[in-house]
Amino acid sequence: MIGESGAGKTVNTKRIIEYLGVLSEYRGEFGISDGIDKRLTAAGIVIEAFANASTIHNSNSSRLLLSDGFDKDLRYSFGLGQKASAYKFLNQGGKITDPEIDDAQSAIDTLRAMDTIKFSKHEVEEIFEVVAACILLGEIKFTERSGFDITYVDGVKEVEAACRILGVKTNTLIDALTQPSIKVNDV
Repeated sequence: MIGESGAGKTVNTKRIIEYLGVLSEYRGEFGISDGIDKRLTAAGIVIEAFANASTIHNSNSSRLLLSDGFDKDLRYSFGLGQKASAYKFLNQGGKITDPEIDDAQSAIDTLRAMDTIKFSKHEVEEIFEVVAACILLGEIKFTERSGFDITYVDGVKEVEAACRILGVKTNTLIDALTQPSIKVNDV
């Protein structure tokens, strides 16, 4: 579906999924259904949890990982000990929280949906690790050495946290970010 922000794409997509679910149940009377309606609905919940952006028409951005609904210890284990408003990748679109959205319930719904579509516990952890690493990478500050054409990372706290999550060496990531390489004739 395409359309402008606030045009009702998400709501109408949910209605289409509900309709497909009704058809699935009808076909299920003849032994054809296999719970596709529940999995389609769950897939929509997961996509919505990670793919929404704040706009002038809505504030249902994907802020799930840092919401108060998620376990504080889990967030800390990913190096995300601050409130969502403290992170650059999350605080650029306006308000972080919305009184009309229950973040705790959204977190529960998303985890249930991931279970419904058969994400393993390991896959769920990996998804959250990638999201957390992206958020932490957004906190990296770069500085240019005066008089030189050299950029360096100013402080490594966020880099170290992201590297711990991603399982890469700190120096490797810093080099990748500050020392781009160009290969000639590399197809």
